[in-house]
Amino acid sequence: MPFEPLRIVGGGDDDQRLCPAVQADGTPVWEAGDSNVAMWPAIGVGSCHGALGNQRNHLKIRVHVFLTDSRLVVVSGQFAKGSRHSGPLISSAIRNQVAQARAEREAAGQFLAGQMRHPWISLIVYSRRNGLRGENAIRVCGTHQSAFGDREAVMLLIHLDAGADPGAIAAEMASRVVADRYSWETTTAAERESLAAARFTDPGQAAAGTLPSIQLAGAYVVSASSSGHGVHSSRSAGAAPGADAAGYRGRHALAPAPPVRD
Repeated sequence: MPFEPLRIVGGGDDDQRLCPAVQADGTPVWEAGDSNVAMWPAIGVGSCHGALGNQRNHLKIRVHVFLTDSRLVVVSGQFAKGSRHSGPLISSAIRNQVAQARAEREAAGQFLAGQMRHPWISLIVYSRRNGLRGENAIRVCGTHQSAFGDREAVMLLIHLDAGADPGAIAAEMASRVVADRYSWETTTAAERESLAAARFTDPGQAAAGTLPSIQLAGAYVVSASSSGHGVHSSRSAGAAPGADAAGYRGRHALAPAPPVRD
């Protein structure tokens, strides 16, 4: 079934296989595999199916990015903006304020939230702001089955403020994926070799028009049934975990294009 990386969730949501549940304070409902939590602020999130031109972004909002040993979660409690009005400056400003206040009241108790579980992540790309050009952003990519039944790229987009280090955050994300996937029982010897040798492309050596990226071997197609694959992810799904992968933390970077499992 098609996967939506971002959804509006409320307090009654409890099935976290595809979409995270969120507590009243804006933190995720933690699972057994959510160890070693790291958190960063962000100024926007988005999602994309297929080509990058299809992306839908929520910008200039307050977002918290949570990274654990089993998944990446984004949560915003400040996503409602209301309709934007144009016209005379003062009257349009008042109408915009009223519209935003109404939207915030209607969204009370709800959150814009999304996740990419580590077994799903096949590619991480980041961009870095250069002076007044570009932005600090991270794309976390996988594959899902579209409404037409074919496989299609799906992305969770994270927009960071000007002072953030997207390269360091992306590297930590990749490190967690490798640690979760390396010793899983279905990971092949070739995939382990690819994961261990993986390195991010050097931004200074990247081809013109490309961004630093990492492809991570052994990813699964996004689905509820694949949400528990992986060493740490399995703790949240109730499956028996594989061998300890902690020794492979930090070996993040660029690997050959990986196969994607069903």
